[in-house]
Amino acid sequence: MSVITPLSEPATKKFCERAYKLLNKAQYQRLAGISVAHLYNLRKSQPYLRQRNTFEKTQPKVCAYWGKKKAF
Repeated sequence: MSVITPLSEPATKKFCERAYKLLNKAQYQRLAGISVAHLYNLRKSQPYLRQRNTFEKTQPKVCAYWGKKKAF
């Protein structure tokens, strides 16, 4: 599984500004106008964290004495 690192907040703001101004993407209009501090706050919000977090199942461990055990 590859981990995608999100852009920093200043880079995200610049991306949204360019997408709106140069590419005329209307969906970036509101994001182009918000501050970097607001982006920091949005990324700390619970809805954002719930959407961004991915979870993997616990993998079973192999023990030399007992062999393969079930994951807890």
